Amino acid sequence: MVPERVVVVGCNGFIGSTLINQLTRIGINCLGLPKEEFDLLNNSTSDKLNNTLNAGDQVVFTSAIAPSRGVSDVIKSISMAETFCKSMEKVQVKQVILISSDSVYGDRSGVFTEELLVIQILFTDLHNYLEKSYLKALM
Repeated sequence: MVPERVVVVGCNGFIGSTLINQLTRIGINCLGLPKEEFDLLNNSTSDKLNNTLNAGDQVVFTSAIAPSRGVSDVIKSISMAETFCKSMEKVQVKQVILISSDSVYGDRSGVFTEELLVIQILFTDLHNYLEKSYLKALM
């Protein structure tokens, strides 16, 4: 079944731009939401998203701070997801698909599970943060 419309949040990144190009190529109605117009670090963007999304939309969420270089990047990515989720409280879209990158989760091979990802993110970023803080303290 062909979707009514696919909305790509984060359409200027590698994944988002490729997806928009492929959807357009095969004739699927799509809308790209770039960070320049939909700044997910701004809480008011949830209202703007709410006014842009339709009930029949299938939304692909590809936005994150990547590569994630520390705790502050993870916090920003969570804040971006929170802004996006707030818009979902008012409009029930047909489907939301999250596409992410290994650059958010650090270097790792093998199977990714939700439990492992939480531990990996926290450990990797906490380790990087503490290491940098320790090095700064030594200088």
